[in-house]
Amino acid sequence: MSSHLHTTSRVWLKVGNLKYVSGIVETVNDRELIINTEDGQRVNVPRGSDRVSQRTRADMETVDNLTTLPDLDEPNMLHSLNARYLEHKIYTRTGPILVAMNPWQELKLYGSEVLHSYRRKQMDHVPPHVFAIAEAAFANLQSARKDQTILVSGDSGSGKTESTKFMMQYLAAVAHHTAVTANTEQQVLQCNPVLEAFGNAKTLRNDNSSRFGKYIDIHFDERFALCGAKIDTYLLEKSRVVGQETGERNFHIFYQMCSQSENDPAISSELGLKASDQFSYTKKGHSVAVNYKPANSFSNTKAAMQGIGIEAEECNQIFQVLGAILHLGDIAVGGEKDGDAVIHSSDQSSVWASKLLGVGQEALIQSFTNRNIQAGPQGLGDSYIVAQTGSQALEARNALARALYGNMFDILVQRINVSLGQKRAEKTRTISILDIFGFEHFKTNHFEQFCINYANEKLQGHFNEYNFSLEIKEYQREDIQWTYDDFYFQTNTKCIELVEGKRTGMLALLDEQCIMPNGNDESFCTKLKSDIKDNPHLYSAKMRGNNFTLKHYAAEVVYDATGFCFKNKDPVQPSMVELMSTSTSEYVQKIFSAYVAKLDANAQSKTGKKAQSTIIFESVTAQFKRQLGDLMARINAAQPHFVRCINPNSQKSATKLEPEMILDQLRCSGLMEAVRVSRAGFPVRIPHSDFVKRFAILIPPTYGVDDKTAAGGMCEALRVPKEHYRVGKTKVFMRKEINDKLEEERSRLLVKQALTLQRVTRGHLARAYVRRLREQRRKAACECQKAIRRSLVRRWYSDMLKKRILALQQQEREKKEREAAAKRGEAPPPPTQLGASPELPGTHQRSTAIASHSESRDLALGNLAAEQLHMGPGGGVPGLQASNPGVDPRAMEELEVQLGSVRELYYNERASQMALSNLVREIHALKDPEDIQKKIRSLEDKIATTKQEIGAADMIGNNKWEDEGLGRRTDSLTAACRLLEEKLALMRAARQAERGPSRADYAQVRAEVEQELQGEMGGRFRGAADLENQLKTALSEVQRRDVEIVDLNNRLTQMRQQRDHEMAMGMGGGHATAELVERLRARDMEVENLEGIKQKMMADRAVLESIIRNERKQREEEFNDMDANVRARDERIKELSDRLAEQHKRSAELDQSLSVEMQRRLAAKDAELAARNAKIDDLSRRLAAADAGLRPLNGAGGSDGSDGGMSRVVMDLQTRNAGLAREKAELEQRVAALSRNQLGGLEDQMTEVERLEGTARLLGSIAELSEPASVRDAATKLLHQKILECTEQQRKMTGSSDQGRLHLLASQRHLLEASRSVIMRLTVSGDGAPMYSPPSHLASGIGDAYNIYGRSSARPEDTVLM
Repeated sequence: MSSHLHTTSRVWLKVGNLKYVSGIVETVNDRELIINTEDGQRVNVPRGSDRVSQRTRADMETVDNLTTLPDLDEPNMLHSLNARYLEHKIYTRTGPILVAMNPWQELKLYGSEVLHSYRRKQMDHVPPHVFAIAEAAFANLQSARKDQTILVSGDSGSGKTESTKFMMQYLAAVAHHTAVTANTEQQVLQCNPVLEAFGNAKTLRNDNSSRFGKYIDIHFDERFALCGAKIDTYLLEKSRVVGQETGERNFHIFYQMCSQSENDPAISSELGLKASDQFSYTKKGHSVAVNYKPANSFSNTKAAMQGIGIEAEECNQIFQVLGAILHLGDIAVGGEKDGDAVIHSSDQSSVWASKLLGVGQEALIQSFTNRNIQAGPQGLGDSYIVAQTGSQALEARNALARALYGNMFDILVQRINVSLGQKRAEKTRTISILDIFGFEHFKTNHFEQFCINYANEKLQGHFNEYNFSLEIKEYQREDIQWTYDDFYFQTNTKCIELVEGKRTGMLALLDEQCIMPNGNDESFCTKLKSDIKDNPHLYSAKMRGNNFTLKHYAAEVVYDATGFCFKNKDPVQPSMVELMSTSTSEYVQKIFSAYVAKLDANAQSKTGKKAQSTIIFESVTAQFKRQLGDLMARINAAQPHFVRCINPNSQKSATKLEPEMILDQLRCSGLMEAVRVSRAGFPVRIPHSDFVKRFAILIPPTYGVDDKTAAGGMCEALRVPKEHYRVGKTKVFMRKEINDKLEEERSRLLVKQALTLQRVTRGHLARAYVRRLREQRRKAACECQKAIRRSLVRRWYSDMLKKRILALQQQEREKKEREAAAKRGEAPPPPTQLGASPELPGTHQRSTAIASHSESRDLALGNLAAEQLHMGPGGGVPGLQASNPGVDPRAMEELEVQLGSVRELYYNERASQMALSNLVREIHALKDPEDIQKKIRSLEDKIATTKQEIGAADMIGNNKWEDEGLGRRTDSLTAACRLLEEKLALMRAARQAERGPSRADYAQVRAEVEQELQGEMGGRFRGAADLENQLKTALSEVQRRDVEIVDLNNRLTQMRQQRDHEMAMGMGGGHATAELVERLRARDMEVENLEGIKQKMMADRAVLESIIRNERKQREEEFNDMDANVRARDERIKELSDRLAEQHKRSAELDQSLSVEMQRRLAAKDAELAARNAKIDDLSRRLAAADAGLRPLNGAGGSDGSDGGMSRVVMDLQTRNAGLAREKAELEQRVAALSRNQLGGLEDQMTEVERLEGTARLLGSIAELSEPASVRDAATKLLHQKILECTEQQRKMTGSSDQGRLHLLASQRHLLEASRSVIMRLTVSGDGAPMYSPPSHLASGIGDAYNIYGRSSARPEDTVLM
């Protein structure tokens, strides 16, 4: 039921009668659930629907006992069995039932070490295994001294035969061994190959399918040594002897004998054997491959027959009967003109068949072609011989073959029982193994399926009663008052009564039709419809033909009654029985001895009422009903154990699973009935302490009392109806629906508290991350600043010293040149302006003093340059004079003054650099291109002013340091200006790229996202590798602990032996000394300590194993949840892309309508302008005509009055003409402006369309990404950028007259915000908490949008985080 589910619940959804799919609940409301299935579909299911069931949590999906599953239903049982099978855990318990799945491969699960590991171990303390079932039966036999029964059932190919052999192997191994029982044990194991050869065959589902049911009694004496065995068989499929389905074979023994036609010429010539493709009864299966090697090994079968005590002569007699059956199938039956059957005496097959059966060929042929009809009692009435048709002769031949093989198989089983019988006459105890066919239902079901399902109904009734008794014992142990009304389930008693009722039962009606002369299948179906009415288990009134439907415990099966009467009779003609009784072969006579006894009984009858004149008849159903009754009596007298075998697939593959096939077998095996019985009462059973701890969140328990009282008080406080729960001695028993409601309320409260914890934790982590990030950025900035400043100071010092040294050297050279010119009497050269080396204050006064020491100064300057090139930041040149004793002190003093000036310039330069840093930060903060252009103009003005200051300096050469400072400041301002220009160019290029993005941008985005995805997946793989290393370490620790436990066991054994020896020595002396007693006590204390250490290590091992299992299941659950989330988010991204495409379509339609409207308006304006132009032309013509009329008047010299009036008219016309000309110019200007506006609007609309198309292409590329986190981040960034662009354009157009453009921008912004909100909602976890917070650049963008739309009622970040 789906009423207790919540968001993110893992569920199973039923999509067919035999199919379930897993999913995750996405949305829960009052009416329905929305489930994302594992195949990527979103399904709406009404709340409370039985199609949805809770999925078991991951850490419990592979438990050993399915009854411990909190949600024990079909899908969870199926998934648990499948998961265990893929882990090569083919055995699983379901309460008292062992479920065994055929692995279709050899597993190392049955060696001697594994076998002995289950000895004397309780079933709950070891992994599930058939050895555990056999051990439980053997242990109960020893302790309770009561017979045990193991019921093994399942479909063909499910492994029933193999499971039976392994349990027999275990019982033979653990039984008490003596020299007398050794041969018996070997014979018990050797009987399996014989039964497989004669009773097994290749079918479509199994290469070694048992075509009969067997009940094996294994006897044990008082010392529990194996002393004998007995085998009973049921419903051998004799029809397989004469015909098989395509792809199947006859019984194995026939193909083993045919293989001797080339390997053993002696037996081949004796029996007339040929290849299997040359016999009619075996040629269908000749080319069918069989992977079961013993099926084709004749030598193994012959050795097994000799091993169980069958002599060679008796073996030859059995092989002669088998050879005769093969030759019977090849007897050719012809027909005469009147339709009578004819078999020629030259037919070699009839010759071989009569020879091997020990009868005459002619007599054998006559038994096929003629039928002896007896009127009245045998020996008293008249006898008639009637010729048979060809089909009747063939049926008589096949009936003889079936009778031969069926009776031979029964005699062989009796012979095996004689060999396996008790060797001594004493009272024994028995462990019985029932290997019987499971419930069957195919598209077409016949008489064989009817008998098989009848047997399974009887066994299921016993199974239900046994499980019910276990439930009652559990309630009695817990001291719970109960009544039958507490169990809401129905038994299958009514179905069994319908089948085996005495008068109106289906078996009785079938026998009645078989006895009647004219009885047939049609009359049987008619009797069903007339005599059995209104039975809820039988549907025959509306069925067509000979079909009827029977409702079994597992399913409703449709049977085809065609052939029911014939197969129930299984007729053998008396003449054929008489012929076989005269055979020269004693073995053939033995085969038909039972038929001969019936004939003799009929002959001795005095009345003919009970005599049967034409056939030997005892119905198959009557015989099977009698055998089944004896079987149920033996089972009811013993303690049962159950094994249900499952075939995982029809392809016989070790790695493939077919869930529908497995689920069908689960239903047919009765496992679901066992669950139904368990769930009928109080299926939820929770210990008192666990109940108090688990549901304390709903209501606080009462403190100071025991757990039982507290649990009862909590149930009363929760107002749970008393008929829906019981409080036992150790557990609380509840109905499942009550437990579901409590779990739902508990989950709701836990989710609410988890949301609070997540909110607080995520906020704390986010704030800590921001603080840490700020501190790292601050430290990094400080380090960068220190390094840059240190480098600048060093470079400045080095450059200054080099240039000053060069200046001083230049002055010295000029001094020398002037002195030399004075000596020669020439005019001194003009002094050189030191433009490259400014002279600092104090240099000129000291230049005279330096002149007298030119030679020493050259040496000092050379040494000074060498030293200053390596000088760091700081003041002075410490140690220079001491290291250079030849330096002039005045030069040193001058350098000190120069360095002081340098320090002052440095601090000024540092202030300039700080101002430059502030300028750079201001540049980075600019967003608007207009603001950037204003800043560029301001910087250009500052640069011009600085250059003017440099040009206005009087002596550039004498003030070099200040000139260089101004030059660097100019360079910095120029660089800042260039930076602004580049930023402005980049912004314009970005806007231009947005209108028509190229595919290269998509490829770059895709490459970046894929790189991030690869990085994330690499991290996950590394985490998985680390986890694997941890698991290996834990396993090694477990192995080490195992070795220590073995050592402790050895030490304990030695100490116990030593203690026993010492005690024996003390008793032998006749008295125990005080010293010996003290030693024994100390040894006992040491033994107890070692046992405590052993128990602790065992507990540690169990904890380690539990940690390993939980870690593995947790990883699997995380990957499953991740896959489900990926599929859900991909679906949302697809839906969003569809919406964007629809918006693009609407935008295109709007552009088209606007274009049509603009063209219509332009056409109207053009028409209006043309009308006005025509009016102006008309007025111009009229004015020209008036001028032409005035000219004659003016030339005639009219009066002054007329001249004045005419002048006024002319002026008036000129004024009107000028006004019309102005009006025409205005209209032309308006038309031109309107055209420009319309063209501009169309250009804007086309730009907008291109932008939307680019956005849609980008979203399409993002949607192709495989990682949902990458899709989410990339789509959010893109939509946020588009929102900011729409906001900026809307802000610029504020106050514009183009309202249509404004509305379009607003609509686009709203669509983008809604899309971003949808994508952000995809990152919300199932408990309602956001799993994603926007990056820092998105947060800043959100703040900008809020500043622009501050008047809105909702903030942009509120929209993002919804």
